[in-house]
Parts: sequence; structure tokens; C-alpha cells
Amino acid sequence: MDGDRSVRVLTYFSPPARTRWLKKASRAFLATATFFAAQGVVFASSVSQAEWDALTRKVLGNYEESKKASHRKVNLSPSPVQVSQPRTADVAQSISSFFRRFNPQLSQKTADQYSQYVCEASAHFGVDPALMGALIVRESGAKEKALSRSGAVGLTQVLWKVHKSTLPKAFSQIKTRKDLFEPENNIWAGTWIFSGYLKGAGGNEKAALLRYLGRNNTLYVQQVLAYRKEIAAGR
Repeated sequence: MDGDRSVRVLTYFSPPARTRWLKKASRAFLATATFFAAQGVVFASSVSQAEWDALTRKVLGNYEESKKASHRKVNLSPSPVQVSQPRTADVAQSISSFFRRFNPQLSQKTADQYSQYVCEASAHFGVDPALMGALIVRESGAKEKALSRSGAVGLTQVLWKVHKSTLPKAFSQIKTRKDLFEPENNIWAGTWIFSGYLKGAGGNEKAALLRYLGRNNTLYVQQVLAYRKEIAAGR
């Protein structure tokens, strides 16, 4: 159609009313409007063609985004933020209490700090914090100065001689074996090492625990998993 045969639409609506009306427009209307526009129909009003086009794109975009959001709500699990915050707080408190149960010399403040490190490192590396708390209790009894006969250090009993080439690359604050006696460094290092074993085992926790221990010991695995169950239950 040429300009002389243009159709005047929305002339009797004020600009604000036009905007409100367009936002409530159905998909059918938008499809119809697109069809008429393709035929050369001119929407003559105080709104320019450029403004009309921009507004149409906005409405179409809002519709498509709304459709995608609706699809997400139906098919995907709730946001981790919505479900993890209360549980993380509960697990953190349970880990703290568990540490003090096995190491009564720990103050509440120190136990809470250790628990915080566990939760932060576990969240970062995608590990169950209750499992890491259980591993720490089994490895060191929640004692930061623990030192094994084989030279394993600290809360998570990291063997410096095995990981001395990789830990400094992964953590700028860990340069020497002595740095592993610092609780935060040790917990992050141990969680990082375990997460690597867990990924290598395809998510198999038992296999990852055996790799962390460095030998075949089913009792060790059973104890760690039993501790994890107690922590998760808040006991």
C-alpha cells in the first residue's frame, strides 16, 4: 500500500494510554500488527515509526522472556540460593559442634571459623560440606597442628611431599609445608585435593575417599560416611 492509503491506528489514545495498551496486547495482536506492517500499513499518530518499532520490539522481547521464564519454572529445580542458605547455616553449625565433640579444646569461635572455611571451600569446589567436615574429623580429630608419621599436615592431613608441585600453583598463599599449618590454607588445600579425586572418580565418593587416604581401607570410608550422616542429621 502507498502512503495515501495509510490506516490510522491508535489516534484516539494518549501516548501513556497507548503504551499501557500495547503492554497488555496479546500475541495475536502482535502477529496481526506485524502482518499489516509487512503490507505497508502506516501507524500514524504522534508516535514516530521508530518509536513504534522500538516499542513493538520491547513488547515482543518481554513476551519471549516471560515464556522462557515460565519454561524454567516448570522444568528446572529451584535456584540454589533459595534452597541452600538455610541448609548451609544448619550444616555449618552442625560441623562446628562436631569439631568440638572430637576436640573439646576448641573454643566455639575457633570451631565456627573452621566450619566457615569448610563451607566456603566446599561451595567453591562443589563438595558436600558435611563430607569434608567428616573427613577432617577422621583425618585429624579437628586438630590444626596434627602431624602424621608419614608427614601429613594439619586438619585435612595434606602430604606436602605429594602435592608440593601443584599446591603453590593453585594457591598463591601456600608456598611451603609450613603454610599448611594455617587452618584456612589447609582446609582449602584439602578440599581442592579431594574435589579433584571426586571428579576423577566420576562422583564416586567411596573411590575418592580411598584415593585421598592413599590405600584400600573400607573401614576408613565407612567411618567418614557415618560421620557425614551424623553431621547432616545435626547430631
